[in-house]
Amino acid sequence: MANTLHPAKVLLLAVHFAQHADIDSLSILTSTHTTIIHDEILLRILLTHLPETERPAAYVGFLQQLVDHSFEPCQLTGLDTSPVNSIDDNEAVKRATKLHLLPLVCRNPPEIAQGDALSRFLFLRIHQMNEETGMLAQLLDLLLPFGRHSPGIHKWAMSTVIPYVRKGLQYRAGTSLAYSLIEFEKLPDHQAVDFLLCPVDSRAQPRENVDHDLRSIIGPWVYDTDRWENSSEDGESSRVFCPGWHKVCEWFLSQATLSWPTAVQAIERWGGPEDVEFGHGIALDLPAAHRPSEGATNLLLALTRSAYILTLFGSPSSPRRVGDLAFLHDERDQRSEISKLLRTIAIQASKENDDFLLKAREFLLWLRDWGHGTAGKPTAGAATAGALGMLSKEYVEAEFLKLLLSRERYTLARNLYDGGGPVRLPVEVVQDSVYESALSAFDNATNPNRSRGGLKRCDEIIHALPKTVGLSLPGTKRIIALLKATHALSDYRLVLKQGEPFSPVVLRVHSDPIFIIEKVLEQNPRAYTRLQEFLEMGMNMVRAGLPSYRKLDSPTLLTTDSELNLAAYIAERRITAMCIEAALKEDDFETAYSYVASRLSMQSPENSDTSPWAVVDEWSWKAALQAGQYIRTERSQQPTHLGTASGNLEIRHLEQRIECLATALRVAPTSQLQEILKSFRRCEEQLDSAIKEEAANELALGEEAKVDKLPGAFDQVNVEQQYLVRNMTASIAAQQTEEAPMSLFDLSRATARAAQRNFTAIPSLQSITRGADANNNEYEGGSLSRIRKRDQLREAATGTLVSGVGWLIGANVGQNKEETS
Repeated sequence: MANTLHPAKVLLLAVHFAQHADIDSLSILTSTHTTIIHDEILLRILLTHLPETERPAAYVGFLQQLVDHSFEPCQLTGLDTSPVNSIDDNEAVKRATKLHLLPLVCRNPPEIAQGDALSRFLFLRIHQMNEETGMLAQLLDLLLPFGRHSPGIHKWAMSTVIPYVRKGLQYRAGTSLAYSLIEFEKLPDHQAVDFLLCPVDSRAQPRENVDHDLRSIIGPWVYDTDRWENSSEDGESSRVFCPGWHKVCEWFLSQATLSWPTAVQAIERWGGPEDVEFGHGIALDLPAAHRPSEGATNLLLALTRSAYILTLFGSPSSPRRVGDLAFLHDERDQRSEISKLLRTIAIQASKENDDFLLKAREFLLWLRDWGHGTAGKPTAGAATAGALGMLSKEYVEAEFLKLLLSRERYTLARNLYDGGGPVRLPVEVVQDSVYESALSAFDNATNPNRSRGGLKRCDEIIHALPKTVGLSLPGTKRIIALLKATHALSDYRLVLKQGEPFSPVVLRVHSDPIFIIEKVLEQNPRAYTRLQEFLEMGMNMVRAGLPSYRKLDSPTLLTTDSELNLAAYIAERRITAMCIEAALKEDDFETAYSYVASRLSMQSPENSDTSPWAVVDEWSWKAALQAGQYIRTERSQQPTHLGTASGNLEIRHLEQRIECLATALRVAPTSQLQEILKSFRRCEEQLDSAIKEEAANELALGEEAKVDKLPGAFDQVNVEQQYLVRNMTASIAAQQTEEAPMSLFDLSRATARAAQRNFTAIPSLQSITRGADANNNEYEGGSLSRIRKRDQLREAATGTLVSGVGWLIGANVGQNKEETS
């Protein structure tokens, strides 16, 4: 019966066997009707009607027999033809024409589209199974037995299906893939790589067996030669480029930032495109042009490790960012990068021991030259030395030394950089680093006390490397002087701006540091009494290289001894004048007078005339003038002792004022003499009036108290002839002044010569001087006080030197004259 089946019934029976996956019956039917069921018709029947859920193992052998034409002869007596027995031939023909079998047609890839029927069947059947069932493992069960059937099937299976199936098998059961096989094939290369390398579980860090993914998924995928392009530019030799492989390299770089352990695992365990696992003994050949060189691999490793180090120390970076640092040769960018690293290391160092810092130093040096051991900067046009290759080794070591000093790791800094340490740096580099660190600690201090906070650290840093940074060095002396000057201010209340307490950095950056002392005097009552302390403070400011006068160009200060002396002289004069003015504001004329008499009488330094600055002492004469113009009030402090001065406080005060004005005349510039002289004359007139009034009062009292008029009185004894009095009355002083010899004026000859230079510039004084010389023996009228004009000039030039110095030599001028006569 089976041997006489109509051809249409044969087709219908083959379809029936395929629908029911009765491969054995289909094999018998095919072997006995080869002329009716030829290869392509049979494959179309299988493609159309064989259930996709049928395991490939059930019909792979049948397909092999079909390809090899190795069906064994068999009898059809056992074949079940009942499905078509009830159908007549005409009906069978009609049904056969309506089978609508799927064609074995595909457009891509060309090798398969133009191949034999089995190749096209396998390609279509694989996609059919993937879309309908999603059973990925069965795809390879059908495809791999025919891997060597044709070159097209071979390449497609190895470079597309295998990577896709292996990636899909990583997902949990029941989880659908983002793309079907046909969609995956249509993806651009960079998207395909993203899909193949994306982690199945993003929470798992680091990814396990990432090298297996590269070897068994990416490795086979890049072996598709259609993904590699040959290009040439301007007649150069052709270059091979693969966007997919480029994307794989970018993935490596990104992993260095996202998951450093993953990147390390991939680089260490995967050998590159040549390290590929196809499975089943199948392999493909990769052209030599596609293989990365050893240099390229080492560069990628250096970039990746550099990105990890930068990220580890607080500067998140990708290998691409490292490449920019290394290849753009931007020194400023590299300096900025190392500054970020040092800041993070400094923060972490507080919680770590010295081993952490030593390891950090090794990392920094490695980033500079990638382990090649170069010391200086690369020459122009040379290959890059490292991610921080534009920075010299000296610069990196100096910055690390500053880090150690800022974190108070003095012992480690001393072991590494002081004298015979393992790190050999130029002495100047070490010294500059120490000074910069010390000043940085000073600038960040908030308390001017040297034993606390930033100033304490500054002091410790200066002494941290004694072999290299000795105390005798000029730079060290300047910083120590700065510390002393600042510490001296800690004893006083000082506010420069409302609500802002004084901070040490203000002293270092102030355009006129001496002015700060004036603020101290204003805010601290009776601080002016500590003149010597303020003078020492000012001298330390000068030694620290701070400007002593706003009008001086500070960068040129203190280069020679003469300039140092001038700066010290200016500071001393300014501070003394400030204390005098502060004393007068607090009505302490006695202290102001003592400062004028003891501090302002000396002249400018001898070498000030050769100084490059035209400096005029505009402070001393103003302070002396202000003291000379002071008038006693009820608030004025009383003198504690009179010494040899008059017992009359008013006369004593006027004498002191005259002495202050005389000092102002000696030290003032010529243009100011007229103004000072006016005050001098007014004070002199007041003194004359006071002396006359005092003398008149004494005579009146003397007349009333004559003892010889009293009954029983003894003879009067002339006490003045027997005893020298220390505190003379105004009348006796006037008489002795009239009769005093000129030799007393010689006691202040140097002062008179200094004053003469100023007096000759005043016409009124010149006339007085000429008159005095022409009338040495002429006396002015007045029964109480006839004083020679030359003596008036003497008083103007020497102050009250006669009354102040005469007693020292035991000379009572009037008595001596009587004795000689």
